[in-house]
Amino acid sequence: MNSILDKLQQHSTNRPNATAFTYLDDTSIETSRSFYQLKQNCQNIASKLLIYANPGDRVLIMLPNSLEYIDVFLGCLYAGIIGIPLYPVAGGRFSQRVSGIVKDCDAALIIVNSTDNRSYEGCQTITASALINTKANIPTPQIQSHSIAFLQYTSGSTGEPKGVMVSHENIVSNCRAIAQSAKVTSKSIFCNWLPFYHDLGMITTVMLAIYSGVHSVLMSPFKFTRRPICWLEAISIYKATHCAAPNFGYDH
Repeated sequence: MNSILDKLQQHSTNRPNATAFTYLDDTSIETSRSFYQLKQNCQNIASKLLIYANPGDRVLIMLPNSLEYIDVFLGCLYAGIIGIPLYPVAGGRFSQRVSGIVKDCDAALIIVNSTDNRSYEGCQTITASALINTKANIPTPQIQSHSIAFLQYTSGSTGEPKGVMVSHENIVSNCRAIAQSAKVTSKSIFCNWLPFYHDLGMITTVMLAIYSGVHSVLMSPFKFTRRPICWLEAISIYKATHCAAPNFGYDH
């Protein structure tokens, strides 16, 4: 297995209609993706991305938690593009952090939501909807296990943000170790609110779910912050078995 994409292909072939992800918005309305839908969306996005960037280019993902975020991130993996999980910025300190990351990684493209029309150091931007709602027929490259999958940037709370290179084999190895230690089975159900730009969020709620072929229920970090009990309610409703958070989440 070269990458997590091999697992997605396996699940989309063997269990195409099984639910991969369910997202609960701020009003608790749910939207879902089957493994087959997820694979199709990601491959379409990958082909479209290659119009704007080349394999090996760095692309910032500045979207709120959503199923579209997952589609775009996996689309980067399929395209051989190095995705950088981030978040929409509101200005001030966060804009400075993003500007520093753009320069540090020499970003080729920034993917934003439709309400973001600002300029980022002259870097080209595109909306997620432009990638999701159209198709292209550009062939995607063969993924190598040792190649870089994405960059995980540090918080920058004690200095300039630093990018950590994560390879495809790093993702698979990490997921395998977590699945074994957490005793994840085919009947496990995840339920989490962690942001995707955080390594715990991206790996345990997205990558681990695909690796294990399980149903992952997701919600907005802001929804959890405003009303923490909503996490416990969702755990109960969906009969979740695996739920993760940093210590401050449990304190909250």
